Amino acid sequence: MAVIRIIRPCDVVWRTFTDPNSWEIWWGGTLKRVNPGWQSEAILERKGGDRSTVFDFVPLKSVGVRGSYGEIMTWGFTTDGPESTIVVMEGDLSTSTLRETSPGALEIEFQSALSEFKKYAESTPKFRGKKQPHP
Repeated sequence: MAVIRIIRPCDVVWRTFTDPNSWEIWWGGTLKRVNPGWQSEAILERKGGDRSTVFDFVPLKSVGVRGSYGEIMTWGFTTDGPESTIVVMEGDLSTSTLRETSPGALEIEFQSALSEFKKYAESTPKFRGKKQPHP
């Protein structure tokens, strides 16, 4: 499990997470499309042909994905005050054909991904996708 605090409101962090273009930056994969859109049973299609299925989806709260090798990934989002969000990332390879290369390797990979996600999410405007309020 990996946890990170992002200094952005939860709705901005959520929009960043659910933007397929952001995945290449923070996760390293090329998410081509989420079909038919972010919801339970949606298919995450990658440019290389790999597919994953969303098995849990609660807007602004959580996403669970089963990968093409049987791996399970979950992300949780919790508001931590008006300007910050806690993101938790977990994975389970027990039902997967994938295996950790060394003890703790998965947690290190997740923490690295969340660090990249934090950098990207904090570099986006707070009002991304919304009209900025007038001074």
